Parts: sequence; C-alpha cells; structure tokens
Amino acid sequence: MADDISRQDAMRAHDRSHGVSEALNEATIKAGEVAIKTVMLINGGAAVSVLAFIGGLVGQGRVTVKQMTDVSGSLLWFAAGVALAALALAFSYLTNFGHVNLGRSRIHIWQHPYVIDGPTTNRWWCWSVIFLIGAIAIAFLSLGAFVVGMIDVRASIIRLGQ
Repeated sequence: MADDISRQDAMRAHDRSHGVSEALNEATIKAGEVAIKTVMLINGGAAVSVLAFIGGLVGQGRVTVKQMTDVSGSLLWFAAGVALAALALAFSYLTNFGHVNLGRSRIHIWQHPYVIDGPTTNRWWCWSVIFLIGAIAIAFLSLGAFVVGMIDVRASIIRLGQ
C-alpha cells in the first residue's frame, strides 16, 4: 500500500516535471523567436527604406549615383543586422535543443525526490547556457548594427547636404 502511494507520488512528480519543462520551453521559444524576428524585420525594413530613398533621389535627379555610394554603405550594416539575427535564431534553436536534452538527461526514480540529475545533465545545462548567452549577445549585435546603420545614414545625408 505504501509502495503504491509512493509510486503515485512519483508519477505525479514526473508528470509535473515534464509539464513545467514543456511549458517553460514553449514560452521561451516563442519569446526569443519574436524578439529575434523583430530585430531581423527592423534591419530588413531599414535596408529597404534606404534603397527606396537612394532610388528616389537618384530618380529625381537630385543627386548622382556616385554621391549615393556614401549612403549605400549603411546597407552593409543593415545586411549584417539581418545576418546576425538569422545567426541568433540558430543559437536560439540550439538553446532549445539543449533544454530538451537537459530535460531528457534527468532520471526518473521511484523514491523521493523522484527526478534526479543524470550523468549528462550538467553538460547539457552548460551548453544551454552557452547557446542562450550566444543568442542574446548576437541579437544585441544585430540591434547594434541597426543603430550604427542609422547613424551612418544620418551622417551620409548630412554630408550630402554640405
């Protein structure tokens, strides 16, 4: 009888462990992807805006194509921002992959505390943290590329007006 109660407690603990891991993983995935995709869209939108701006000025004959080469340099910053955001998405995937394997590395037992760390749990935890830090750092670099690109566009426009 006591073994049946203990076994039921263990099964509930196992289910809670799985449920919490799944819910946290899903929320983390969604939030991270939204943030990174937003940075990607910002950089992509900025690149399109600069291209439209350059095309409009050249099309109206207000500036020459040669004068626009200065402004076009900012496109490299925006392109780098998009590439960095894509890399951040890859690191986000690797973070999630690490979290899944971290959860799978835990051993379910029939005695309290019912879930214990397995032989690879610490390794997966370390990899998950490394990938998470990488994803965050790269996403911030992508945002930084956008800011530098905008500063470069502003500086280029000021130089054109002189």
